Amino acid sequence: MQTKLTLRIEEAAIEAAKAWARQRGVSLSATVEQFFERLSSEVPAVPLTPWTQRLLGGGIGSNPPAESSDDRVREGYVDHAEAKYR
Repeated sequence: MQTKLTLRIEEAAIEAAKAWARQRGVSLSATVEQFFERLSSEVPAVPLTPWTQRLLGGGIGSNPPAESSDDRVREGYVDHAEAKYR
């Protein structure tokens, strides 16, 4: 059963969200619903590393694997940047 939800959000944020949804051909309501569904899931499908969490602005999960693909990507970029700017 669907029900109405009223939110108070800055107008600029609403316009940006509507433009984002329009570009992707989805409704803003469906986008918000999917977001809330993801919040309510107990365990994320794939644990995120702390580096990825910072990119998303969240603090989901803890105890990431010792060596993840995110760590390898970050290290690869750091190696590239150090070599480039020596």
